[in-house]
Order: sequence, then C-alpha cells, then structure tokens
Amino acid sequence: IIFLCLACMLCMSLDQHPGIEDLATASGKLPDTYLIQKASACRLVLLGTRHKHERIHRLITDALPGLVEQAGVNTLFVEVPSNEQASLDQFRMGLRPVSDIRMWDIIDCEEYQSMISRARELRMDIVAIDNDGNSLARFFAASGDGGEKTDTEKKTYHRFPFG
Repeated sequence: IIFLCLACMLCMSLDQHPGIEDLATASGKLPDTYLIQKASACRLVLLGTRHKHERIHRLITDALPGLVEQAGVNTLFVEVPSNEQASLDQFRMGLRPVSDIRMWDIIDCEEYQSMISRARELRMDIVAIDNDGNSLARFFAASGDGGEKTDTEKKTYHRFPFG
C-alpha cells in the first residue's frame, strides 16, 4: 500500500529549504509529475507544507488523480486532530460536509478543504494524524507549570478555537 502524508514543517522557510516546485524544476519535471514519480518509487511520501499555503494545497489537489491512478496512492493523511476521524469518515461517506470537520484555525482554509474533498471524490482513505486538543492539554498538565503559556508556546502548540 502506498501512502501520501502531509506533515507540517513548522519551522520551514521557503527561502532556506527547497520547495516541491524547486525540486521538480531541478529534476526537469513538472511538480505533479515529480510527486507521482516519488510516490511510485516509495511506499511512504512525506510532503511538508506551510500552513494556509494556497499554491501547495492546489498543487496537491491537482496531483491527487495522477497519484491515485499512476502511483496507486490510496490514503491521504491530513493534519486534522485524530479525534475528528469519525467526522472524516462520515464526510467520506457523504453524510457530512467538509465544513463539519473541526480543524485547527491555522490550517483551515478553502484550499485545504478542497484537497480533502478531492481525496473523497477519488475514493481515497482520509486519515487524521494530528494531535487532538485533549492530548495537548495533557501535555501542558504534564509539563508541570499549568500556568499561562508564552507566545512561543502558543505558536508551537496550537489550541483549538473550539474549546
């Protein structure tokens, strides 16, 4: 089974690290062709993205049909809290709209929702792999300080906007 994972690279700067488009250009391929080639050659492809980066989400959305048909990709792992897997499953079955899937504010955008919707159209499995809010609360409780977090901690460990 071949998987496509979206992994968040929080500290990545496009100026310091080559993006998928740069890697594709360097190899003489279009970005979607490059992704399909990598997915065909590897069992697992981790693709780091920047939050709410419209261009990369559109690129992935556009590449999904080729990834499914040519590379045999059947699963899209998304940066959605793991406790939202039931909502994702209901969305895949057409029982809920994509807007019912609770996501972090930092990733919830039209392009990300379109990517998930395209995966559903292609009958891909969609798997939530991000931490849920309860796990983060336990992390902070275990850290021993239990007090107000610094701005850096708030940026590093995003909180749900919904409680």
